[in-house]
Amino acid sequence: MAHKFKNTSVLVIETTEAAFNLARNVLASFGITKVFQSLDIDESFDTYRSLSPEVILVGAMDDFNAVLAFTKRIRLDRDSPDPLVPVILMMGAPSRGQVFTARDAGVSEFLIKPYTSRSMFLKIEGVIESPGTFVKAEEYFGPDRRRNKEGGFAGENRRTTAPLIVDAKEARVLLKAHFQSKNSTDDKEKE
Repeated sequence: MAHKFKNTSVLVIETTEAAFNLARNVLASFGITKVFQSLDIDESFDTYRSLSPEVILVGAMDDFNAVLAFTKRIRLDRDSPDPLVPVILMMGAPSRGQVFTARDAGVSEFLIKPYTSRSMFLKIEGVIESPGTFVKAEEYFGPDRRRNKEGGFAGENRRTTAPLIVDAKEARVLLKAHFQSKNSTDDKEKE
């Protein structure tokens, strides 16, 4: 198990040193030694931009809305080095509403506290080995939120325009084009 992720870099965002140390020790137990720390969610985007980690673990923060804003910024901000980076939210006993809200902000996975090293390993393995598809819709960009994709919904509230579903490679090309067109639109508005 230790060799599988030896070159993987992880940013851990936790509010306390003790919580960070626990996560770092668990990550080290399966070979991840490039572990970076952020103790402040408001400064985490700059940390993320400077480090470009392959996985982000976000602990339950005092301000849940700040975690949502951080995740949305990763997915949609033109300064985001990798809008497809997996974001794993670690929290104890989230409500159903919190899970849906975080999922809708672009969180890739959830890790319930207290977690075991095995559960963390499985989550990280899942987001790295099988990143899944990404969805681009009018007000959302992020991991495909649908867990059960068979059958589809045919009711009257079904979207009138289908979302674009792409794999990770296609999503990178799509995002590059989106940010280029947005930059040219912003430049025209400044004139």
